[in-house]
Amino acid sequence: MAAGARVAATAGSPAKRAFLRAAGAELVLDSRDPGFADQLRAVWPEGVDVVLNSLAGAAMERSLELTKPFGRFVELGKRDFFENTRVGLRPWRRNLTYFGVDVDQLPKARPDLARRLLQGIAQRLADGALHPLPHAVRGPAEVEAAFRTLQASTQIGKLVLVPPQGEAGATPAEWTPPEGIILVVGGTQGFGFECAKWLAARGASRLALLSRRGGTAPGA
Repeated sequence: MAAGARVAATAGSPAKRAFLRAAGAELVLDSRDPGFADQLRAVWPEGVDVVLNSLAGAAMERSLELTKPFGRFVELGKRDFFENTRVGLRPWRRNLTYFGVDVDQLPKARPDLARRLLQGIAQRLADGALHPLPHAVRGPAEVEAAFRTLQASTQIGKLVLVPPQGEAGATPAEWTPPEGIILVVGGTQGFGFECAKWLAARGASRLALLSRRGGTAPGA
């Protein structure tokens, strides 16, 4: 909007839609209503030039249909990536450009670019050109409640977890292996296997590793 764009936005709750209207979005629709694409077309028949998408599955395809010829579709969600969701190629007859954005990979693959982008964002925040997103800060005792809030998708903005304010030189408590057998679910590879090695290195002598693939799992 600061660059002069007309913005249509979707959200899944009345409170979030009210927030988007207050933020200046010209058109606000319900992302959980399968007809949101038709509703947007009724107001803007030609569609939109740029789509910033975080919806998955059929809702993502409806968003793709709204992109104008020579428009840009920017995928911010990850669900369809991990599920290897298939999308028909017909929309690309309109000369669309698709961008898959996974910001988590940026610091690893392009650290210099990530640094420049973050410095630019920090400077614009300091100048007042950008404003922080709504956020709520939660302490260590509220971790479970914070994740339940995320699961319910009722928050507006971000939830920030702050670390405990303990003494810098505090020594972690020692761990003593319990009697009996320790069951490690998913213990033949990945994080589960690393946990099993950690337990063994600290004296656990009786471990049972459970895996869907059993003895056929790599490294079993």
